[in-house]
Amino acid sequence: MEYTTDRLSPDGLLLDGKNPRLAEFGITPKTKQSEILQVLWENMALEEIITSLTAHGFFDTEPLLAVKEGGKLIVIEGNRRLAAVKIVRDTSLIQNKLDQKVLDRIDKKIIKQLDKIPVIVVSNREEAWRFIGFKHINGPAKWNSFAKAQHIVQVHEQYGIPLEEIAFQVGDTHKTVQKLFQGMMVIDE
Repeated sequence: MEYTTDRLSPDGLLLDGKNPRLAEFGITPKTKQSEILQVLWENMALEEIITSLTAHGFFDTEPLLAVKEGGKLIVIEGNRRLAAVKIVRDTSLIQNKLDQKVLDRIDKKIIKQLDKIPVIVVSNREEAWRFIGFKHINGPAKWNSFAKAQHIVQVHEQYGIPLEEIAFQVGDTHKTVQKLFQGMMVIDE
């Protein structure tokens, strides 16, 4: 499948209330954007990304993934980066909790560079599960076990994908997918 990267305003992009990584913090699709951003700020080391953005800008080689739902563009991959971009563009979103050294590096040129960021818009969430699963279960940006299990359960239950196929698609050769799924079923009971 071929994808097109568009340059979109972060103002039109929403953080994902269905993100498996945020479930452990009580985030749901009904959670306000400001609350999701606050959870990301408090728990996901956004200041590191903000520091990188102020030093290098947004890396075009790693676009966000978004899906249109209910007429809105929701970022399903790259919530930390989107939150960091939003904060750089408006530091009042986190009540000026940024380190002064980082604040001093944010200037109009940096903000202007972040007016449009690279985004791939996919047709639906199912279209992106393989990429997200590989990247965060077995790949370079691993989630914690709870988030991995949440993703596996979502893919299995919402899209009807057998656990063996999920394991194959994410490169799991150690039955991690089955173990995480079983663990989540125990927690749910």
